[in-house]
Amino acid sequence: MKKEMITLLLGGVLLLSPLASTMAEAGQNGASPGWIHSSWQMLNQQQELRGDQKELRPEKKDLPIEMENSLLPEEQKNTRAVVNGQVVNIRSGPGTSYSILTTYRAGQVVEVIKSQDQWSQIRMNNGSHGWIAQWLLQFPEENVKKEEPKDFKDENPTYDDSKERDSRFGVDQGSWLITTEYSTNIRSGPGWEYSIIKTVPKGQSFELQQVQDNWYQVLEKGQVIGWLASWLAKAEPLSPQEPVQADIDMENRRNVGEASRGGYNPTAPENNVGITPESYLNSSSLTGKTIVIDPGHGNLNLRWNVIDPGAVGQLGTKEKDICLDISLRLEEHLKARGATVILTRRGDGDIAISNELHYRAEVANSAQADLFVSIHNNAHFNKDVGGIATFYYASGSLQGQKSERVRVASMIQQALVQELGRRDIGIREANFVVLRETKMPSVLVEILFISNLEEERLLQQEDIRERSARSIAEALERHFEQP
Repeated sequence: MKKEMITLLLGGVLLLSPLASTMAEAGQNGASPGWIHSSWQMLNQQQELRGDQKELRPEKKDLPIEMENSLLPEEQKNTRAVVNGQVVNIRSGPGTSYSILTTYRAGQVVEVIKSQDQWSQIRMNNGSHGWIAQWLLQFPEENVKKEEPKDFKDENPTYDDSKERDSRFGVDQGSWLITTEYSTNIRSGPGWEYSIIKTVPKGQSFELQQVQDNWYQVLEKGQVIGWLASWLAKAEPLSPQEPVQADIDMENRRNVGEASRGGYNPTAPENNVGITPESYLNSSSLTGKTIVIDPGHGNLNLRWNVIDPGAVGQLGTKEKDICLDISLRLEEHLKARGATVILTRRGDGDIAISNELHYRAEVANSAQADLFVSIHNNAHFNKDVGGIATFYYASGSLQGQKSERVRVASMIQQALVQELGRRDIGIREANFVVLRETKMPSVLVEILFISNLEEERLLQQEDIRERSARSIAEALERHFEQP
């Protein structure tokens, strides 16, 4: 049979490929449809799934800002300004309702691109754009201090002569002690793509310089030494000027003992020494957050008209029941910390639609939740396999959330492994529907292997399920509490 040839442009390289029996129609940018071998599509999909492994470098400029501006028309030149708040939030949009991308300190020079509604868009260190409240910038021509808008303290929580304390932490946010909880790489920039400067052991302490994309720039003896991942370290405020209620509550939480670890314990009130729900609400970083919990399985399978049990252990334990029990316990812990909690199901058959995985994600999207946590148990053909794993997804359009999704997954994984003492499988990226379709940071937690007889027996214990729920709540609180 005569073979026809077609020319393909793939990644800037011209390739010749024979037409084959398995084809796929392709049309792009208004061009007439043609045909390509389906294997090329599969290659492209695989490249997209591995997109998170590609090296991402900050946008490079051929010229310094001053030289770039000198070549522009007068009306297009960017302005330079100086941050005049002690610690200032940089947000994703022009308003306090937008998420915080990083923080800048007083004296930092920024390039202002444009202004809108008393907010200024700036170019950040990594080349991307962020927004800062205009009243927290000092422009060269300014001689008179602007009137402080009503949300001045929200954007600059430590500004004024008395160094007001951030309401979340009850202490001056300007100084933080960063202590590594694992052997940690110090990198030259805020991301995995930057080179490793050195590796430091667990327990090494530094002073925090700034936060960017969930990475800490740290100081040693007043000198910047590099960046480390925030989820590999704990952050503690330095030298509070005076005790405040949040400090007292946090101290009480440390003193109540292992049984009520993590603060107010709704299931064991006898352990809540010195803590009330009201005082704990005032001090928790989860106050006001919306968390969607997704107990795995338990949906009605419309095709077979049966409830999906999930994996079933050797003793007959059903994954759906364990997931729901842990989720309900987690709900109580999060509510006690001031969070608004939504469950995708509260019993068997609550979800009775064909595309149930998309429904679970849509519950979180409709609620505009801050976090989505899907609870599962793992299973394997090899019944000796056990441990804990946490999954995230941050490829394609979600690449911009990667550092936050990894941070949440890592903190949950660390908390569960430390609490339960089981094998640490680690965090993994997986293209699960509930992770891919959720617009906010999301994770899927696999708590032990129900196929492993020893771990199935553990999951049958109320204490293990309670400790699992409490550990996840503590991890989420830590995620919002640390800079």
